[in-house]
Formats: sequence, structure tokens, C-alpha cells
Amino acid sequence: MKKLVTVLLVGLLAFALAACGNKDKKEDKADNSNKQEQQLKDMQKKLNAQKVDENKVVAVVNGKELVGKDYNRALSSAQLQMQQTGQDPTSKEGEKAIKKQTLDNLVNNSVVLQEAEKKGFKPTAKEVSSEFDTTKKPYKTDQQFKDALKKAHLTEDQLKKQITDGLTIKKYIKKEIPTEKVSDQELKDFYDKNVKNSGDKKQKAPAFDKVKPQIKQQIEQEKQQKQIMKRVDELKKNAKIDLKM
Repeated sequence: MKKLVTVLLVGLLAFALAACGNKDKKEDKADNSNKQEQQLKDMQKKLNAQKVDENKVVAVVNGKELVGKDYNRALSSAQLQMQQTGQDPTSKEGEKAIKKQTLDNLVNNSVVLQEAEKKGFKPTAKEVSSEFDTTKKPYKTDQQFKDALKKAHLTEDQLKKQITDGLTIKKYIKKEIPTEKVSDQELKDFYDKNVKNSGDKKQKAPAFDKVKPQIKQQIEQEKQQKQIMKRVDELKKNAKIDLKM
């Protein structure tokens, strides 16, 4: 479930902050090489060029407008994800894919959030505060955190709103899309196919009982991911979606 929830929450929580933090680390390492520094600047320029006007309406979902500011945050997250998998979001194919992915993520997030709110799901103030503190914790000083927020074009209130939305979706998924049970046979089949008979033949595979918990968790996540996507598709079929770009 973790991967898909991340997709659904793209632009929420700390993704934008993580993107800024990643950029800072890369620039620090590039200080000793003007060429590398220029390459980073050129890449960032290309990434920024993919953004749209903050007030531009990019989509309307059930009457709710999604604007450029929402799109740009989701875009930054999608760009970071693509780079982390070794892909170039600025290539011709990458740029086309990133635009579709960003719009899909925004719409998916919107239909699920609307459904969750409609059913009354909402985090407590304590839960929001705790998640906010967790997001802030990696930053050594308040100023570093404020700088990261500024680079992500966020205020603390906006971040808290995004955290609220994210937790709302998580609560909805946990309650409305429960984890399916995994049979012992499924666990054994997965082990035989992906662990026992793969990898270096010279190296002995770990015992089934030792990796059973990890296998169970992975299969549960895959099952729930399919259920979440099925629910998203159902919500989208019944939603009025108007893409503006």
C-alpha cells in the first residue's frame, strides 16, 4: 500500500520539502566542479520550465478547481520520483509522461479526498500536530525548516492543510479498503519463486520462516494496491472530471 498511498498523497506532507533537501545536498557536492554545478543549474532550469502559472486552472473535479499551485507541487514530487528511479523528466518522453502522471496524481488524490471527506473521515488536531512535528524533526533549526518551506512555496498553515488531507486519505483507506488475508500457500509460492530459486546459487537462500513476515507484508501491500486502484477507478467513473491542459 505504501507506494500507492505515496502516489495518492503526492504533493502532500513532506514531498516538496524532500525535493528541496535533495537539491541542497546535490549542490553541496557539486561545489568542487563548475561543470557539475552548471549541469545541475541547467537541469533545474528545465524542471522549472515545466511548471505552470500558479492561478491557472489545470483540472476541475466534481466542481472543485485544481490550480497551478497544486499542479506545481505535485509536479516537483513526480520529478523527484522519476529522478530517483534513474529517469530523466526533462527528456521528450519524460516530459510527456511527467505531465500525464502529475495530472493523474492530482485527480486521483482529489476524488479519494472528496470521498473520504464525504464519509466523514478526519484526523484529530493531535494527529495533525504529531505528523507536522515528524515532518519538521529532520531540520536542525527553525530557520532551516522555514527555508525549506519557502523553497517549497509553502507556509506552515498550508503544510498542515496538506497533512490533514493526507491523514484523511489514510484513514479512509484503512477503514474502507481493508487488507486482504494472505494464505500460507501464497506465501510459500512467493518464496519458491522469488527467494529460494533466485539470486546467487552459491549463496544459500534464507529460510522460509525467516523471511515469511516480509513476504506477507509485500503480498498484503500488492493486494491492497490493486484494491485501491480499483476504488480510484470506480470513483473516477462516477466523477465529473474536466482536464484543462
